[in-house]
Amino acid sequence: MKLGKWVGLVVVLGSLYVLWQLRSLAIVVLAAILLANALSGVVRRFRKSGLSRPLAVLITLSLALLSLVAIIRVVVPPVLEQIEQLPTEVLQGIDRLSFWWMQLQERIDWPDSIAVPTVDDFAVQLPELANNLLGEGWSWFSNTVSGLLNSLLMIVLTLMLLANPDPYRQGVLRLFPAFYRSRADQILVHCDHVLQRWLKGVALDMVVTAVLSFVVLLSLQIPLALSQALLAGLLTLIPTLGAALSIIPPMAIALLDQPWKSVLVPVFYIAIYQFEHNILTPRLMHKASLPLPAVTLLGQLFFTLTFGLPGLLLSLPLTLVGQVWLAQVVLHDILNPWQSKS
Repeated sequence: MKLGKWVGLVVVLGSLYVLWQLRSLAIVVLAAILLANALSGVVRRFRKSGLSRPLAVLITLSLALLSLVAIIRVVVPPVLEQIEQLPTEVLQGIDRLSFWWMQLQERIDWPDSIAVPTVDDFAVQLPELANNLLGEGWSWFSNTVSGLLNSLLMIVLTLMLLANPDPYRQGVLRLFPAFYRSRADQILVHCDHVLQRWLKGVALDMVVTAVLSFVVLLSLQIPLALSQALLAGLLTLIPTLGAALSIIPPMAIALLDQPWKSVLVPVFYIAIYQFEHNILTPRLMHKASLPLPAVTLLGQLFFTLTFGLPGLLLSLPLTLVGQVWLAQVVLHDILNPWQSKS
């Protein structure tokens, strides 16, 4: 290769190394872009009615803030009340388990070599457990402060991107060679359409999953139905893994309440997710735009290892965007011309 190509390769590798070192900042920027993209759809609807962009942005932010306050006022009080009941439910469940354990011990002749831990054994371990928790206190505090600062930065970046997105868009396009900028602009528009379609679909998925989960848990008379249904709706953001994670809490509480209910919970939850995955989602999103299950799982693994928990939450939209760029740049713009020449 010529000297210029070597210099370009070194610059690319150096840029990738810098991005890797700043990956915690990169995920905040990506989250702000996705949030701004979600709100921009509402802004465009107001713009179509003849409103100016500043007024449309102001109305959109006001509606988003009012919606957030309304959700907090309506949902948070009963959830907090149910969370306060959780220790009582757990203690009652432990009493039941202890009673069943005593009955099992009476019916089964345990060998002397099997030592069952007692309450005194747990009490001996409490000081060591307390020291470990205190040792992790500073780490927890620093992570909390860092999370709050990152959230504040994400909100500020979202407002900036939403208020005047054109300069930032042009700045991204200038990173491409001059001959490819118009094509890159088309790909960005395609990404915007895919993300808008995904956001509408996942919002409806969350609502449907939360409502159906609440109906199921309420019909089974499982405690803390509202908070667990909301958790199931939120975990819809995590494809595949979210469904498995959302089953664990209601199964555990059902086991403490009535063991037979813990068998019905996964049956109903699997039915809900089958309906959401096979009927609802394909109607909301074109099948061509959805990644294959294996691709989705690999995307989750990659973004989780790279960005941690935020990467897991944003893995599906990031995988969708990556799929668009791969299909348009590599397959359409590079490989297809090679095939036509051959």
